[in-house]
Parts: sequence; C-alpha cells; structure tokens
Amino acid sequence: MKVEQAPFYATPHKPSVHHTMGGLKIDTQARVINKEGDVIPGLYAAGEVTGGIHADNRLGGNALIDIFTGRIAGESVASHA
Repeated sequence: MKVEQAPFYATPHKPSVHHTMGGLKIDTQARVINKEGDVIPGLYAAGEVTGGIHADNRLGGNALIDIFTGRIAGESVASHA
C-alpha cells in the first residue's frame, strides 16, 4: 500500500535485545556450551532455546534468529556426522 498523502511520520528502527527466550549458550557452530565454558560433544541447539534477539517490532522480526541458528546447527551437525 502506497502512502501518498501528508503528514508523514517516521521512527528509527534498529535491531535490539528486548526479549529473550530459552537460555542455552551456544558457540558460532550452534554447539551447546556448558557452565564451565566447554562444548558438550554432540549437542547442538537452534531456535528459541538459544535465546531470542528480535527486531524492535517483535512480531515482525520474531523468527529471524531462530531461522539462522537452525541453519547453522543443521550445517554443523552435517559437517560433524
């Protein structure tokens, strides 16, 4: 839908952490990290269990990080199989 009639209003939008879900710590390969900071062999995490970082509109950006961690976890599992 095109907005053609003034007045126009704008707000700045940028990604920010305003809501987190889950709580498993992972590395860049989506491997789960234990409390001592070590990788737990064979355990990968993806989606909301890894915590959520959402855009300023939570509903609009809700699944973005879930998608990326899922892809990373899948690639990591496949490369270590």
